[in-house]
Amino acid sequence: MTAETSNATAIRNIVITGFGLGITMPLFLIAVQNAVPHSVLGIATSTNTFFRTVGGTLGLAIVGSIMNNTFLARFSEALSPELSSIIPKEQLAALTDNPQALVNPDALVQLQSIFEGLGDQGEVLFASLVLTLRQALSDAIGEVFLVSFFVVLVAVVLIIFLKQIPLRTHNSDTEKGNILS
Repeated sequence: MTAETSNATAIRNIVITGFGLGITMPLFLIAVQNAVPHSVLGIATSTNTFFRTVGGTLGLAIVGSIMNNTFLARFSEALSPELSSIIPKEQLAALTDNPQALVNPDALVQLQSIFEGLGDQGEVLFASLVLTLRQALSDAIGEVFLVSFFVVLVAVVLIIFLKQIPLRTHNSDTEKGNILS
């Protein structure tokens, strides 16, 4: 995806990614439940959920850091000296800390008000700033997806080497006079 990607395309890609990830969750849970004795089924299920939650939290922190650092670097590189002299330092810091101007209409209007006094040149500079923000954010998101791709690639390789265990057809604990039988 690029800075020019439409909302419909972005939503389609998000749905495809969510669908693909969503399918894996019950499959891995069934694999874990099948690999442990029936007596520790609850422990295995809750441990699976715990590690998935911790992994998601750590993963989000890592890719969030990658995205923020990449966005800041790309925005700083691409910002023209003319734009950096017009935009107040605190406004520039707010943009690099949180690029909400791209998705928040009020923030966009507030940012545009800085350029209103410059006439036609202000409109061109404002459009240039928005394009710079979009491109930096697009580059940052692309970097996150690239890192995520390699993580998924490693996961696929690890999954290929998992020991295959056939699904069990009965629970041996219930056959041994368990209270549930």
